Amino acid sequence: MDMILPYVTFKAAIWWETREMIKHGQEVFQMSFLEQQGKMAEYTGKDERADYLQVVLPLSFVMLFGTMMPTVVPLAYLALAFQIRTHAVKLIRSCRRPFPVRAGGIGVWDNILSVLSYLSILNAVGLLVAQLDDIGTTVPGFATLAQALEIPKNGPAAKVLYFFILQNTFMALKLAFDFAVSDITAATLIERTRQELQRVRIFDRRHNEFHEEIKLRGSTDLERSAFHLVPPLMPGHPMHVLPVS
Repeated sequence: MDMILPYVTFKAAIWWETREMIKHGQEVFQMSFLEQQGKMAEYTGKDERADYLQVVLPLSFVMLFGTMMPTVVPLAYLALAFQIRTHAVKLIRSCRRPFPVRAGGIGVWDNILSVLSYLSILNAVGLLVAQLDDIGTTVPGFATLAQALEIPKNGPAAKVLYFFILQNTFMALKLAFDFAVSDITAATLIERTRQELQRVRIFDRRHNEFHEEIKLRGSTDLERSAFHLVPPLMPGHPMHVLPVS
């Protein structure tokens, strides 16, 4: 719905403008890219937050309870794949392009996913220990350890001990994986290096002198400015850029 409503609103605005132009006997022509952007819905921070939540919420459910319901994992994959493509279509064809701002990542969502990964280990191990009977037999030597500590191998104390053994084991495996596998791919690293080089070259020339004088004037007198007499930006004009189809 969040993709369909902006698209329908955008198309309705174009239809209404075309209808009014025909009604007043004006020539109907293909609008430019900037005119198209002006009729699209604004993509606000609230929309961005909602889009992130639509991805993070099902992902968090799978991470926390996927071990107990393995059948939801492929379903969640299909749902997230479809959601990402619908977001791409919405950003390109339904919403106005936001002003580009440099960002070092996805912000607070990166921290949320990192915390969620640790919580998923604790939750998955806890469910595993609590729901399965005689789970201590799956770890070699655990029965010997329970006997040495003089605790029943299937009692509450043994389950608590087993929980901490598995929890620390999986935490160590996660930290080792994070250390061994970089978060930045080789292609992304090359692109960052290229952009950094371009940025250095631009800043090195920031003190160059420019001898072009630009003056802007404005007037509140509509008749004097003759703004309404300026012809529309039509195809064939050097400033006319084709819109997104």
